[in-house]
Amino acid sequence: MLNINLDEKDLWIGTRHPDLSRTIKMFLWMAMHDAFMIGLNWLKFGFAPEYQNRSECQVCHAIETMDHILTKCQANGQAQIWKFTRQLWYQREKSDLHITLGTILASPSTKLKENRKKKDGTDRLYRLIMTESAHLIWKLRCERVIKKEGEQTSPAEIKNRWVGTMDARLKLDRKMTNVKFTVFCM
Repeated sequence: MLNINLDEKDLWIGTRHPDLSRTIKMFLWMAMHDAFMIGLNWLKFGFAPEYQNRSECQVCHAIETMDHILTKCQANGQAQIWKFTRQLWYQREKSDLHITLGTILASPSTKLKENRKKKDGTDRLYRLIMTESAHLIWKLRCERVIKKEGEQTSPAEIKNRWVGTMDARLKLDRKMTNVKFTVFCM
């Protein structure tokens, strides 16, 4: 279990970490500011009654929060994606991941081991798999609620999407760490 101890400024600095894509940075910023139209935001801005039912998760019938979406929702996607993420992490570190809203939002700023060689990419891998997995859960939720009008994504499609997301992101990461590409990063 991780014991993460960060200052508030570390969280905000993490949302601008250069390892993260612009899309992930925006997702984290919006999640930290409760700026997505979920849960109580549908009730407090005076929307018409036909929109106020969007405050509730269609599957769990609980008020939808980012914590609910990313760590508790029973809809297809969330549990499967974290299972795959844990398996990938275990292959690398031989330890389990503790998944909470806090560990997800803090992942860009988290330093897992202080006294390590800089070449070890443990922090970077952690940062990438946590943020990419959380963002994929968010995208699947939005597709289910908005595009598919409640229809759930199949487990096979979820696995394929997660593998595709991780493969694309880690392939980009490998390319960016190759010496012949470092000239373009400076």
